[in-house]
Amino acid sequence: MSCIVDLLKLPSLEQSYIVSGYNGAFNSVKRIDILETPYPEVERFLEPYEFMFTSFWNSKDDKASRVNLVKAMIERKCSGIGIMPGPNLNDDIDPEIIELGNAYSFPIIYIPSSVRWSDILSEFSLLNSSAVHSELDANLVDILFAFSDLHIEKNVKKFCDQLNRFLSLPLIINASNTYYCGLENNTASTIISKIYSIKMQNPQKLNVPISLRIDNQNLAVVYYGKNSILATYIVNQNITNSNLSIFHKIAPIIIKELDDLCGVKTIKKPNNTINLPEDSSYYLVLIRKENIGSIVDYINEKYLMYEENEFYNYIIFLMPKNEKDENKIYDEYYKVIEKVNPILFIFSRPCSSQKELFDQIKILKYTISSLLFLDGIFSIDELPVLYTLLYSPYEYKETIFKVNSTDLNLETEPSFFDTLRLYLVLRNINNVSNLLGIHSNSVKYRISKCLKAYENDTVNALGDLPYIKLLILLEILKVEKTFV
Repeated sequence: MSCIVDLLKLPSLEQSYIVSGYNGAFNSVKRIDILETPYPEVERFLEPYEFMFTSFWNSKDDKASRVNLVKAMIERKCSGIGIMPGPNLNDDIDPEIIELGNAYSFPIIYIPSSVRWSDILSEFSLLNSSAVHSELDANLVDILFAFSDLHIEKNVKKFCDQLNRFLSLPLIINASNTYYCGLENNTASTIISKIYSIKMQNPQKLNVPISLRIDNQNLAVVYYGKNSILATYIVNQNITNSNLSIFHKIAPIIIKELDDLCGVKTIKKPNNTINLPEDSSYYLVLIRKENIGSIVDYINEKYLMYEENEFYNYIIFLMPKNEKDENKIYDEYYKVIEKVNPILFIFSRPCSSQKELFDQIKILKYTISSLLFLDGIFSIDELPVLYTLLYSPYEYKETIFKVNSTDLNLETEPSFFDTLRLYLVLRNINNVSNLLGIHSNSVKYRISKCLKAYENDTVNALGDLPYIKLLILLEILKVEKTFV
């Protein structure tokens, strides 16, 4: 990318010089423009890293507008301004503008009257094109070396790190495991969830890249392979970014390499033919974990496997009812959690007969592809609420949370909120205690710490709780982690 110093090297600007804002001499310049629209109308067109040239012909009698324009450019993070004061300002640049340049390291360049704007535009175009091509050439060489390393070392994580560095783009790669670079965990989880949701709805290979709107300002560009996924995350305005162009060129090659490297990822057919006695009932469990195949043998030995999905890294299985003590199921859940250490554990509360069981599975499979960003322990009963909240407008969730969260102690440990959420679902201290493997008094303590009115009162914390309101707030926290 060009900078202010590069502009001064243009042949047409050989007589130009910086009059103030010297410390900004290396400010990046993405584009240049000639000021035609007067202030304040021009303010809405200003962009970061833009350098403006002007003779101030449209404000030659309005000093305040000239000064305010420079202030607006500084606020909008423009690169600098080139002023030709000869024709309209008696060859003098306003001292207030010079002061602003020095105060904010905002370069003010003097432009002689002999300069032609058209010469500057054509010369900058050549300069920018040359800089882009040399940068792209260097990146392509580095990318070729990264491919070579991938062939030799079979290290997908290292490959992801290298591409992230060379392209300066945040990346998500799903092969045998999921890797991402340059993204916060919550952002990556949201993107991955949306990517998986589309893949689930379109199980056949998607042959074209897809753009997913993540929020009002950002989108993800996704390439799907047979057994792999490649995605990047960009600001909407950067859709023409030169590095994004490289990404589009190499993405099909990367997908092919990843498909060949990681082999076929299977979705083993659901065990719809399982014969469950009509008089027996089962609990339903979903576990999500990286390298899900590592726990399949353990599950098969103890329980009844329904489905293994290696692409999304989850399994669904059934656990028989304990006829002697129904509440023992929570001890059993805890044993499984301790053994396999899952990212996500979803369990059913009531036992279900065969018909009820398959109805529950339909709900589970319909919602899970959109909720794969979740981590922790959840009841199947929570999924419809979480799914609805996920697709509700952000402003709506934000308003609900601000209005109703006054009872919550938002400084509390997140795990304490999870304990309260599970209590609101199960309505039984001992069941929560057994599920989490902690003492019942610890459950009460955690709940009291979540509520401002009972922070030091574990005895009365379980009084007249506003169950529905609290549960919705806690589910919002799982969907929008930025609220705390």
